[in-house]
Amino acid sequence: MSKKSKLLEQVRGSLVQPQTLERPDEALLPPEPWGADGVKRMRNAKLIPLDSIDPDPQQPRTALHDETLEELAASIQRYGLLQPISVEAVEGGRFRLISGERRYRAAQLVGLSELPCIVQNDVAEADRYARQLIENLQREDLSPIDKARALLHYKSLLPADTVWQEVETAVGLSSRRRKQILALLNLPPHLQSELVATGGRASKNQITEKHARALLLLNHKPQQQQALYDRIKKSSDPIPGDAALALARELKGQETLKTFRVTYRDRADLLSKLLAKIAELQTE
Repeated sequence: MSKKSKLLEQVRGSLVQPQTLERPDEALLPPEPWGADGVKRMRNAKLIPLDSIDPDPQQPRTALHDETLEELAASIQRYGLLQPISVEAVEGGRFRLISGERRYRAAQLVGLSELPCIVQNDVAEADRYARQLIENLQREDLSPIDKARALLHYKSLLPADTVWQEVETAVGLSSRRRKQILALLNLPPHLQSELVATGGRASKNQITEKHARALLLLNHKPQQQQALYDRIKKSSDPIPGDAALALARELKGQETLKTFRVTYRDRADLLSKLLAKIAELQTE
């Protein structure tokens, strides 16, 4: 197995590898009244002071939505943090965040002093970044532009001869979806900055990924592109993404394709019906 294949296999394997567990007879769970067969204690689950945890500066996400973060903070304040975050032990007795940044930020808002954490050691940079990227892709609340930049960065962390198919397999994306995401980087910067994440609860006049794909059709027609953007942003009634795509095709001069079905017995019958359809269209 090549060095590249081994690295990709390690990344994929680490994403599904279960945490190290102690044997049941070592667990610190009382046998009564709620002990149960098969219950085990996680050896590397710890309560860590929040001020000993640092965010990862390479995290794919560059922005968090205030509204959803406040909702999560309210939930944590009421019920506590129900799911541990994942951290890596680093030098100086500190810990670097791997996954769970929204929970970490919400805990800061609430004012928690310590967090339940799964502690890992010697996590490769590509491995750590893959986990963060997959977590955000699964939540679908990462900005489309952040997704695109994150995919490019992740590929840059892998061996130089890594192909996109290997990246797609590692992060669980289809080739078509990956191409859709990366294509958004061809938009002008001022339009890229307008894109919102699906999980950000796009409201009236916000630019979603589907709106962005519509704008992308007009990349070679800046005036029409700006006109469509203004229409989406200023419309009194929200313009759905599919409607924006249809508008973009019209502005680009591409009419929406129409189809019709014909049943025929033989070539002569087919020709007759096609000629009849042409005559019908000419009278419209």
